[in-house]
Amino acid sequence: MADKFALARDLREIGALLTMEGENPFKVRAYDRGAQAVEGLTEDLERLAAEDRLLSVSGIGEALDGKIKAWLETGKIPLLEREKERKAKGIIVG
Repeated sequence: MADKFALARDLREIGALLTMEGENPFKVRAYDRGAQAVEGLTEDLERLAAEDRLLSVSGIGEALDGKIKAWLETGKIPLLEREKERKAKGIIVG
């Protein structure tokens, strides 16, 4: 069974990283709403995805649907991995 709280944490991390980049606040809020939606699920996350019913959950749109399915398949969200890599390259270690 997928850990919906780990997924929500990843979605919030995307929102935080996008905020640091000055991304559109509406886009950032979409990740927070998605995280809240995932945390509040009463049905099994994997079942919803397998039955293509994630879009029926308030707070989950097409973009998040794809990211959630990727996370369920690989344990990672490609956008999050790219953002973390970009931030790591920007850190100066001295």
